[in-house]
Amino acid sequence: MQSSDSNTTIVKQYEDGTLKAVTLKNVTTVQIKGVRLCNTEKGGAVDRERSIANSVYRTKCRFYDIVHSMNVEWFGSLTFNPDYKFGPDRYNKEAVATYTKNQFKKFRVRAPDLQYIFVLEQHKDGAWHIHCVLGNIKGLSFEDANLKLYGRQVYHLIDWVAGFSDFSKTEDSQRCANYMLKYVTKDLCKDLSSHRFYASRNIPKPVKTVFTYDDKQNFFESPLTCLPVTLDPDNYMDGFIEDYFGLYQFRHEKKTEIESSFDFNLEIQTNYYKKVED
Repeated sequence: MQSSDSNTTIVKQYEDGTLKAVTLKNVTTVQIKGVRLCNTEKGGAVDRERSIANSVYRTKCRFYDIVHSMNVEWFGSLTFNPDYKFGPDRYNKEAVATYTKNQFKKFRVRAPDLQYIFVLEQHKDGAWHIHCVLGNIKGLSFEDANLKLYGRQVYHLIDWVAGFSDFSKTEDSQRCANYMLKYVTKDLCKDLSSHRFYASRNIPKPVKTVFTYDDKQNFFESPLTCLPVTLDPDNYMDGFIEDYFGLYQFRHEKKTEIESSFDFNLEIQTNYYKKVED
């Protein structure tokens, strides 16, 4: 861990040709595995609300990383028919998660390269269902449901026999990320020891590069990559991406402020880019 009054830009390159540059401003503590937004004690959180907020933030970041690293092909939902006697107790979260994980393991026998990520959501009546994104689905079977919802054609996953399935074709990883992130809620992350989502292990991790500098334009090497940084912090973003990563088109920007357990407010600016094809 390295301590400094500094700014840090974390750049992630994804398999789908997108790039995310996250600038953490006024950072007082730079940690090897990221910025921790709350302190914890053995056996419990110092501030539970901040711990939950931290969990939601980090879960959403991880979700984004996974979806943009997948070969996104389908997204949709899975439900459980109470009359299907071999299914789980759909009111038991752990039973639903275990059953779904086992089903995806069976799917991978038919589709060895299958990539997936899924999250659980609870109905108003207390029953759980699944939202998921799938990639490399060769070996699985879908059928046209002869139905359109919100302008999209609906398909059923024939291999899912425990209940109803609702899928749509897509190649838009950003759309899938947005679709999935809305299900990462405070309630989902209240149990700090439980899984927030489940994903296959064959999804590559994004390539991460970290650049750090202080307000006096004193640059020091990244603890992750050991790359010397020679950028002008006043206008570095203008040529930063192109100089280091090639031609990327700016998509949009997002700014957030998070009150940490340290004595400072963390300002986060995130810029999103799409690679320009030759």
